[in-house]
Amino acid sequence: MTGLPPLLTLFMIAAFCVGAGVFYGLAMRRGRAAALIGWGVCGALVLLLGWGAYAVQAGPTTAIFTGLILPVWLCGALVGMVIGLVRRAVQK
Repeated sequence: MTGLPPLLTLFMIAAFCVGAGVFYGLAMRRGRAAALIGWGVCGALVLLLGWGAYAVQAGPTTAIFTGLILPVWLCGALVGMVIGLVRRAVQK
């Protein structure tokens, strides 16, 4: 596995896992309200960064980061948050 596509795929997998881990921990420790607020704030920041990169016609590396990596991270965060909230509800 050499070249840019496999490396990009590995970065996307890593971003998904990091997002899932961060928001799983947040949902397990702090609860539903904090996790939802945190995900909403992060979602707004991802959208703002993506729009900003598009508005200034950023370079390809920035476009890949804001258009691929951050949204994949946000999707992983959503999955981790849902799993954490479900597990927290089952444990109670």
